[in-house]
Amino acid sequence: MRFRALALSLLLAVFSMQCTSSCSTEIVRHNGAVFETFRVDSVGQIVFGWKSDTESLLKSFEHFEAHLKEEGRLIFATNGGMFTPELNPVGWYVEKGQELHPLNLDSGYGNFYLFPNGVFGIDQNGEAFVQKVDSSIGLSNPQYATQSGPMLVIDNELHPAFRKESTNTYIRSGVGVNQEGQVVFAISNEPVNFYTFAELFREKLKCPNALYLDGAISKMYNESTGRSEDGEFGVMIGVIEY
Repeated sequence: MRFRALALSLLLAVFSMQCTSSCSTEIVRHNGAVFETFRVDSVGQIVFGWKSDTESLLKSFEHFEAHLKEEGRLIFATNGGMFTPELNPVGWYVEKGQELHPLNLDSGYGNFYLFPNGVFGIDQNGEAFVQKVDSSIGLSNPQYATQSGPMLVIDNELHPAFRKESTNTYIRSGVGVNQEGQVVFAISNEPVNFYTFAELFREKLKCPNALYLDGAISKMYNESTGRSEDGEFGVMIGVIEY
């Protein structure tokens, strides 16, 4: 993968750029903070990955890209939810219709357990969804699914635990499905609290449901803007161009 540096001036600009016929990227301001967003019109371009065909962990966007080379060219990637120190998913993970890690309904400490948490995925009809998790989640055999938390927006309402005045700020990444059924990914370019991040999805990105993916370790690769971050992750979500 040819990673390139992202110019500081680009980070501060407000713009819309067409990256392919079915996706676009935008850098916007909300509540004084800067965010990079990536919208996907064609859900069929979205792919998930965790392990290689030989069961070794992919770990990085670079290895993810190599893993996908027979399917298409990777034009976007982000870490796809919370994971353990061993890079295993904390919650439910389904890839190509196969459950690789079970749904997690346990209680615990941390953002994942700030209930309700949720699932982002693609169903067997090729439609994207973000849905909160409870004991009757009712998702039957999706094509792809990754569980993370907390939910950011639930039926057009912000998560009830979020407070506008919170000083708990981090780099944050998330995903939503907007009113047109398009998938929208976002990452903050500076530390923000949950309230501001959730408002971004509801007010700016028009997503009635949105899910938090991760915090301080969040990274994104975006070919169209030259964003070249990488790291070591569990599940990853990508967008390919055929």
